[in-house]
Amino acid sequence: MSSASSILTDILARLDATRRRQNAIALQANSLLFGTVMLLSVAAALLLELAFRLNTTGRTLLFVIVVLILGGVFVWHVARPLLRSLGLLRSADDFSLAALVGSHFPQIHDRLLNILQLHRELQSGKSLYSPELIDASFQDLAQNISGLDFSTSLDDSTIKRSAKVFSATVFGALILVVASPSQFSQSLNRIVHFRTPFAVPSEFIFDVSPGNADVAKGQTVQVAIRVQPAGPTSFLARQSLTFSWRTEGAESFETVALHPDSTEIFRTTLPGLTGSTEYYATVSNTESDHYRLTVVDRPVIRSFQVRLEYPAYTKLPARAQQEFIGDITALAGTRIALSGKASKDLKQGKAVFGSGNPAPLMVDNQKFSASFRLEKETDYHLELTDTENLTNADPVLYQIKIVPDESPSIAVIQPGKNVDLAGDKSIRLAIQARDDFGFSSLRVGYRLIHSRYEKPWEAYKFLPVPVASSSATEFELPYTWDLSPLRLAPEDVVEYFAEVFDNDVVRGPKSGRSQLYLIRLPSLEEVFAELDKGHETSFDDLKQTLQDARQLKDKIESINQDIKKNKEMDWQQKKKMEEMARKYQDVQKKLDDVKKRLDEMVQKMDQQQVLSDETMQKYMELQQMFEQLNSAELQQALKQMQQAMQNVNKEQLQQALQKLSFSEERFRESIERTIELLKRIQIEQKLDEARRRAEELEKSQQEVSEATKQATENSQAQKDLAKKQMDLAQKQKELEETTSDVEKRMEDFFTEMPADQMQQLNSKMKQDAVAQQMEKAGSQLQKGDMQQAQMAQQQLGQQLQAQSKQLQSIQQTMLQKQMQHTLNELRRAANNMLELSKREEALKQEAQNSPLNSPKLRDNAQEQMRVRQDMENVLRGLSELSKRSFAVTPEMGRSIGEALSHMDNAMNALETRNGFMAAQEEGQAMASLNKSATQIQGAMENLMQQSGSGGMGGLMQQLQMMAGQQQSINMQTQSMQAAAEAARLAVEQEAVRKSVEQLNKEAQASGEQKKLLGDLDKIAQDMREVVQNLEQNNVNSETIQKQERILSRLLDASKSMRERDFEKRRKAQTGTEVARRSPGDIDPSALEGKNKLLEDLLKSLEHGYSKDYKELIRKYFEELQKIEMQKR
Repeated sequence: MSSASSILTDILARLDATRRRQNAIALQANSLLFGTVMLLSVAAALLLELAFRLNTTGRTLLFVIVVLILGGVFVWHVARPLLRSLGLLRSADDFSLAALVGSHFPQIHDRLLNILQLHRELQSGKSLYSPELIDASFQDLAQNISGLDFSTSLDDSTIKRSAKVFSATVFGALILVVASPSQFSQSLNRIVHFRTPFAVPSEFIFDVSPGNADVAKGQTVQVAIRVQPAGPTSFLARQSLTFSWRTEGAESFETVALHPDSTEIFRTTLPGLTGSTEYYATVSNTESDHYRLTVVDRPVIRSFQVRLEYPAYTKLPARAQQEFIGDITALAGTRIALSGKASKDLKQGKAVFGSGNPAPLMVDNQKFSASFRLEKETDYHLELTDTENLTNADPVLYQIKIVPDESPSIAVIQPGKNVDLAGDKSIRLAIQARDDFGFSSLRVGYRLIHSRYEKPWEAYKFLPVPVASSSATEFELPYTWDLSPLRLAPEDVVEYFAEVFDNDVVRGPKSGRSQLYLIRLPSLEEVFAELDKGHETSFDDLKQTLQDARQLKDKIESINQDIKKNKEMDWQQKKKMEEMARKYQDVQKKLDDVKKRLDEMVQKMDQQQVLSDETMQKYMELQQMFEQLNSAELQQALKQMQQAMQNVNKEQLQQALQKLSFSEERFRESIERTIELLKRIQIEQKLDEARRRAEELEKSQQEVSEATKQATENSQAQKDLAKKQMDLAQKQKELEETTSDVEKRMEDFFTEMPADQMQQLNSKMKQDAVAQQMEKAGSQLQKGDMQQAQMAQQQLGQQLQAQSKQLQSIQQTMLQKQMQHTLNELRRAANNMLELSKREEALKQEAQNSPLNSPKLRDNAQEQMRVRQDMENVLRGLSELSKRSFAVTPEMGRSIGEALSHMDNAMNALETRNGFMAAQEEGQAMASLNKSATQIQGAMENLMQQSGSGGMGGLMQQLQMMAGQQQSINMQTQSMQAAAEAARLAVEQEAVRKSVEQLNKEAQASGEQKKLLGDLDKIAQDMREVVQNLEQNNVNSETIQKQERILSRLLDASKSMRERDFEKRRKAQTGTEVARRSPGDIDPSALEGKNKLLEDLLKSLEHGYSKDYKELIRKYFEELQKIEMQKR
């Protein structure tokens, strides 16, 4: 029985838990139901109260009904389940719960209820069953209900249903409240306070502006009234509004009817209020609140002005703005001065800023003023307080804007591009800058970005540049930048820019930078390689031009043959002429390209100073020859031929064709001459290249040797020296290649050039093996064997010096040999001219003395033919010489051509036995021959002068020397510190000035002043002003700029002399007394006398007479010629 008791205890406990769960479900579901009923009851009461605006009785009754309903629902649905849960009320008994559980679980059915009933009968002693049977029944039931949860038999869905209904009710209530929160809250308040009476609200809601307000005396007030219905029963259908007002002291209100505007607002104006005013509005017997406009006598600004005092660095005058214009737009740092006058005496005032502390106003009775510095953008207004502590109403808000001081702009307009550095290691800059107010400083920033022997610089270095005036808003400043302190090596690249700072002292100077440019120091190898390329391209173009000219010659001959065969000119012939014209245009274009390329080459060589003056002079003469080498004459002849073809005149066509052929031949010969001269000049250029390479190599080797002597045990320094020594070995190999190339080129002109000396030099170079010795010295430096390396370098220095001297000697020999050959050819031509002149004189005499139609005249024609043939031989000789030297000028060719023409005319006259006409033509031929001889004499004289050192070359050297002195003075002036230095520099500047004036006098006396590009008078004047500044120790930026301008003009002058003439300075020679027997008298009218004059004049060149004597001799000879011509 003990087991049955435990089973029964467990069953009763589980039933008790089920009972508690049943009570909890009922409590939760009924609580939600109560909440739903409560929300619905309250909402219904609120809506009813809002709809009918209940009085106190109605609200009391409504409140009681709601409370009774909620109380009944609470007691029945909430209190009863709560009391059952607390055990205060009877809950379901075990038998009903057992029946509920049995109905939920089929396997139990009513067995649980039966067990409880058996147990009750057993307890009462009325049981009909044995205890053992009952115990077995308990055990069997315990097995069936094991693991079952009796609480699952309860239905908790009522909680979910109640929750859904409650949620929907809450949501609906929230919608109503949100739709009109104020009305519901007021209605709730009235229901809760059901015993309190509440007034009925107005039918309309008035929104009146300005409402209650203080206004200044005399102020006009704008009144705006917006009317809205207060509730759904109110209605406003374009009703009129009555506006009422009265001034303080008046008994009755004044009224006016108002109508709404398009925005449904009623508007009116109360003008010039002098006293406080009460006003209100009325619509449909509904009256608004009463409002009051209190008139106060506030201070009013009667006058207000702003004055702008700009920062001193701007140099801008102060400016006063128009009255009552308080908005400020100015530069930062501008001092703002405010001043004005109020309508009343003031106690105090201030300028209130949107950001920052206010600025107090200084007041004096009705006047006020303030001053502050403009530092940032903001807004401000003025607050005035009178002696009655009243302030100004509605102050005007003004804006403060800052105008930015723009950054300066700067540009390097010269050179304005990346440049290769010339040989003088300086670069001329022209810097242009602009700013709105001025500048404080200027500098050039630079850094090394590429080098074979040095690491690139990470940071820029700066070079200050003096600025003439800080107040100028723009300037263009010339500046010569000396780059020699940088000690640039070939292939080094320097990056630079100009940077200028403005004079903004308020927020600090702002800077502007120019575009970055590169300065590169090209190696000699690059310069010479570029020149070689230019030469080869020019040769190819000239050869192609010559070939095209020869093709044109063939076409001219073809057309000539057609004319000789009496063929009619058809459209095919005209088309050939048009093709010829186009071809000549192409030829001219190629020549223009060659000339342009030659000009660039000459400019490049001049800048890099890689040629001797003699070679450069020949390039200049070649340029002049290109100026004359054009097809204009040829094109004119071609045009005339085309016109003759259109006229179909055979005689004119033949004449035009003959002229065209002659012009084409001259044009073609000029091209051939140009090619031959260019070949020879290129050899001279290559020899100059070899000499320059040797000199640079000698100089570089000396620098490496000095660095080796001073080298330490630093392994990196030894490696750098070894690298430089190896580079010199490579340059030596390039030098040997150059000299070998020169030797091969000279072999084509062995009669004119010292090819044998070049062969000896090349053999010596191979024998000395200088490049191999340099490589050996480099290896010794790498190994740290400094002593052996120094010994090798010393020997290398001697060998390189010998190379350089031998190349200089070869160059001098070549120049002398060329000059001697040219002089010999010219002398031979002059002698031949004199001889031909004698023969022509004899023919003239015979023609004059022969009778009319004398048979001897025809014999003279044969002699005239022989003279002409000899003249053609002389012409061929000069033509060949013209391909070797520039001494043969076009003027010589024209004079010889005139002589040949007169000889042809004389032959025609002799053939017709016209002695008089023949004598005239022979006389003119003799004059042309004498003119040619004079021109040849002039050419010989020029050659003799070039072998000396006079003329413009001397002026050029003096200018270059003075430019160097000026540059030194400029640099010392910029770094000058003491007054004593200024006095010393004044003496040096004065010495240079006197030299300039003396040089100007010499240029005027020699007639060469017109070749000067610079104005020496202006240079001397500027120097005089600089001397005065130095003497007074008054050196400023303007003085520095003036010195730079002086240097610039000196360089321009020397450059123009170099470009226009390459004469050399004369060598002064000590006079020697010469005793000679005076010659006999000369009869200038006789042939012998005239020829003797010419011979003596030519010999004067060889005897080296001074320039003045030569000029006198020439003038004397010309006067004799004039006298002879007048006699004829």
